[in-house]
Amino acid sequence: MDKKTEKTIMELLQPLKELVDLKNDLKELLGGSSSIEINRERFSGEVITTSFRADESVLNKFRLFCSCIKQIKNQDLFSQALLEFMDNHKSKWSPPITLEISDDLVPHAEKLTSKISDIRAGIEIRNNKLAPPIRIKDNSDLKKKSFILKEDGKVSHRGKIKTSISELELKLEKVMQKEAINLNEI
Repeated sequence: MDKKTEKTIMELLQPLKELVDLKNDLKELLGGSSSIEINRERFSGEVITTSFRADESVLNKFRLFCSCIKQIKNQDLFSQALLEFMDNHKSKWSPPITLEISDDLVPHAEKLTSKISDIRAGIEIRNNKLAPPIRIKDNSDLKKKSFILKEDGKVSHRGKIKTSISELELKLEKVMQKEAINLNEI
């Protein structure tokens, strides 16, 4: 084999050598996959197939990382990575609060939306905090004058309105205050 062919082969093999070195570094860094704990209790939804755009080099590194941890499913590693990223940056965002209302309260949704805007503005002005988004959904399974507040997908309050919709507005304001993000931390 001549020197030029040998040099070409070595150049072609260089990226492969780098991948092998990176894989070995990952194995050494992880000390085996036993150091990674997957908290499946935090996975509350069904597994879905989706597509997204990502930086090619980052995705290739993630795929290589996953190939080193064969006993844990890639979907679990990806879900855990996303959750940990969101946890690490929780001071900069807040998951929406969901307000589920019974069918008879649906006519009051517009008033609630207006009140939510007022509450949000008050929180931001008085406390220099960013109030979390609120989603209002109707729930035909709820009894009359009933509501459910969910924070981060989990039920935080259940209630029934006794006299007026303002009871619900007060409860909502307390939850929004509690979940508001300090703007000085952003």
